[in-house]
Amino acid sequence: MDVIKRIKALPLNDYSWSVPLVLGSLLILISQTNYLLFHTMAELFAVVVAVLLSVVAWQMYPFTRNNFLLYLGSGYLWIGVLDMIHMLTYEGMNIYARDGGEMATQFWVGTRYMEAILLCTAPWFLIRKLNYRLMFMVYGLLAGILYLLITNDYFPVMFIEGVGLTSTKIVSEYIIIGILGVAVVILWKRKHLLDAYLFKMMTVSILITMCAELTFTYYESLYGAVNVVGHIFKLISFWLIFLAMVRATLTEPFNAMARSSSTYDAIPDATIVVDKEGFIRQVNQAACELAGVTKAELVGAKSHQWFHAPAINKEDCVVCINSREGNRVHAYEVKDEVNNRWLDFTLSPVGSAGDQTGAVEVIRDITKRKSVEEKLEEVNELKNSIVENLPAMLFVKTADKQRYVEWNKAAEEITGLKREEMLGNNDFDFFAEDEAEFFIKMDRKVIDERKLHDIPEETIHTKYKGVRLLHTRKIPIFNHEGEPIYLLGISQDITENRNTEDMIRRSQKMEAVGQLSGGIAHDFNNQLGIVTGYLEFLKEFLKNEEKQSAWVERARKAAFRCVELTKQLLLFSRTKSPMKSTVDINGVITNFEEIVRKSVTPQVTVNYQLEENLWPVMVDEGELGDAVVNMVVNSRDAMPAGGEVIIRTSNVYLDDELMIFNQGINPGEYAMLEIKDNGQGMSTEVIEHIFEPFFTTKPVGSGTGLGMSMVYSFVQRYNGTIKITSSVGAGTSIRIFLPRAEDETDFARIDVSPERLMVLPEGTEKVLVVDDEMDLLKLTCEYISSLGYEVLQANCAKDALEVLQTETVDIVFSDIVMPGGINGYELADRVSQLYPQVKLLLSSGFIGQSQKTSYKGVVVNKPYTRQDIAYQIRSALDN
Repeated sequence: MDVIKRIKALPLNDYSWSVPLVLGSLLILISQTNYLLFHTMAELFAVVVAVLLSVVAWQMYPFTRNNFLLYLGSGYLWIGVLDMIHMLTYEGMNIYARDGGEMATQFWVGTRYMEAILLCTAPWFLIRKLNYRLMFMVYGLLAGILYLLITNDYFPVMFIEGVGLTSTKIVSEYIIIGILGVAVVILWKRKHLLDAYLFKMMTVSILITMCAELTFTYYESLYGAVNVVGHIFKLISFWLIFLAMVRATLTEPFNAMARSSSTYDAIPDATIVVDKEGFIRQVNQAACELAGVTKAELVGAKSHQWFHAPAINKEDCVVCINSREGNRVHAYEVKDEVNNRWLDFTLSPVGSAGDQTGAVEVIRDITKRKSVEEKLEEVNELKNSIVENLPAMLFVKTADKQRYVEWNKAAEEITGLKREEMLGNNDFDFFAEDEAEFFIKMDRKVIDERKLHDIPEETIHTKYKGVRLLHTRKIPIFNHEGEPIYLLGISQDITENRNTEDMIRRSQKMEAVGQLSGGIAHDFNNQLGIVTGYLEFLKEFLKNEEKQSAWVERARKAAFRCVELTKQLLLFSRTKSPMKSTVDINGVITNFEEIVRKSVTPQVTVNYQLEENLWPVMVDEGELGDAVVNMVVNSRDAMPAGGEVIIRTSNVYLDDELMIFNQGINPGEYAMLEIKDNGQGMSTEVIEHIFEPFFTTKPVGSGTGLGMSMVYSFVQRYNGTIKITSSVGAGTSIRIFLPRAEDETDFARIDVSPERLMVLPEGTEKVLVVDDEMDLLKLTCEYISSLGYEVLQANCAKDALEVLQTETVDIVFSDIVMPGGINGYELADRVSQLYPQVKLLLSSGFIGQSQKTSYKGVVVNKPYTRQDIAYQIRSALDN
């Protein structure tokens, strides 16, 4: 069945058979009347076909590059020559002196050997390059040798007149048939290298040639019927080979050209063939549409005129220049300003190297693409602008190796690392190993879990800003397949915010501690007032008893040491100083120089760096001096083996960017006082608690822990700020910033030293004493009555107002902090409104937060002595 299918597949019903069949029929008729004419016409047909076959193969080779057909053409030309000689030597032609059956048969056999060898070796050149000149010469040489052998009687006898074919002739035909059979097998094995039609025609032609050779083994006479059949087979065989070659070299290429013509017009891009001078030789339909004219108008015109940028001269046109020089141009974009469009040119030279005959221009209208690109560029510029100007640090890394591909301006400012440095590198190239490992670990976690991760705090060592604290969010970026390819990170520098929060918390804690310590001091002062008061009475009572008086004096001194301690607590808890004046910080430091010198050990050197014309400040001079001494003492204790303390002052202006010390402080002019040492330094944990009351790093019994809390309270009261810079082993710097004094003078509290006065002022006026502490109230009434005054008493503001409704009072002496909803300030305000003639004097162990009040008088600090009361009441009444 397979064989039948293959036979049916052969082109046996092809119209091409009509020519050899008609010609064969005509030749058979001629053979009946004139055999010599038949033979001559049959051989002449074969010669003509052989020559045409050779000519077509040679002429079409530059286009087909078919080495197989060119090889056949090179051989068949000489086969045609030998067949011509065979025809001329045939019996009856009388051209050769020795004509007849023998010589004609010899040429026939020799030619068929050469044809069989040609067909058998031709498939070799389906896959190999052919030197056709050499092959032409080889077959010409074989034909010449064969001619000489036959004409000189060196060729075997093939036919004997009157006898017929010799055995050599018959064997030769079978050998030829065998060689042709091998040729069919070889051709069949390499049919995949041949056009299907060419393979079929060649196979049928060889099979028919084998039939012809088989036929020529049976004739006995040169003019027999067998010879007629053999020549008809040969005629058909040559015709089929000729058809195969014509089909392969002419028909198919021209069909391809016809197909390519329609394909050429189907190309969506304008395609133009130009010569070296730029004249259009061929265009497709897209080119006509681009130019807006017909093919007839374009062919013969200049390409530059219709398709190149009209605003560019031909001499300067890149496309024209490269076309003339035979250069290749790819994706050259030109803006056609006249037609408001963008064109993309691709130029390919036509011809061999060094012999270009022109070029093919492929032109694409890319106006829409350029418009989209411009819009994309605008979007990219907007995106890049957003990324660059984003106030937060933004970075992008690859998901596989965590290498940076984006790094914005904020990231540069925070880290000090430039974009050019970061791109293509990872965290291990810039940061400490532990930091880099943390960053990479979090990156991989984000990629593996495929979701956003919020990292509230992470530290990073920067190039110029030291350690910064970042709040970072990281999120994976996915491709179309849903796989993470990038990691986006956005970090905010929260260092200042965290410092501010810490300061606020510290300030709130200090305020709470201050309120607590002040409240304790208030109650303690009330009790101390009672103790010191009655000790004073007891001292007066026992003044003649030396031993007992000494006991009382010791108790009295101990009580006053407690008074001093509560004063320190009160200074810490105050928010506003009741007494301040314009102070020169340099002058205070100079006045306290001797005290400072005595406060340090001989191994400690104190250096002063005081700025001339230092701005004055509004503070309490004594509190400022105490603050200086406290800080110097702390520096001394931090340098047990000795060292250096630097006391420096300077004028500074704090702007918005420098307001990192304390929230709420206003930008402006400040006088700065710095105490700096090269001692042991402090850790971050110690600095966190340094301003807390009773916190100390000194051994037990070596300090109260109130020194720095007093300094902090002092600075806060006068609207300043304090900054501590320290690290373990690197010393400590404490800087105090106090606002420059304005041209105003606050009232000053009367400062009397009753210890130095022996005579106490007395009076006879009526005094209303108000205090919620009954024991202290009784003691105060005894103080005042002993001075000659008439005394009334009330244990709250409400009772005092009731007394004033019925009694004429000269002065009200009231505690400030009292229960009942009305404090001392409010009582003073109401008395001033209802009884403006009544004098006012207030006292307190703890004032607490300041409030609006019309009271401008003196506040007597608890615990007070009999002398304090004597002078303060007399002064208030007299003023």
